[in-house]
Amino acid sequence: MLDEPTNHLDLPTIEWLEDELRRTKSALVIISHDRRFLEKVSNATVWLDRGTSRRLDRGFGSFEAWRDEVLEAEEIEQHKLGKAIEREEHWMRYGVTARRKRNMRRVGERSARRNRS
Repeated sequence: MLDEPTNHLDLPTIEWLEDELRRTKSALVIISHDRRFLEKVSNATVWLDRGTSRRLDRGFGSFEAWRDEVLEAEEIEQHKLGKAIEREEHWMRYGVTARRKRNMRRVGERSARRNRS
């Protein structure tokens, strides 16, 4: 595990470290704000986001585009879920009253899913 390995290194030492890390066959966890360094040495990226870890089987150079895709997909899913909840609530209020208990359960389940997301 390397935590900010380039912080106090000069450029030739960083280049040496990059070469050494690229040659190693071991798995490494590298935490760094040095984007150039991460792009040169990584071949997989783990993103810790809102209590969830997500893995990208490509280096850090592909991370930002992938992250934007993930966030956009989540936003679309949240929008769809919101619309479904609106439909369920409308149905619950104005639908068949004999089914009110089931309708209430369905809306509760949808709301619980929204809260988990």
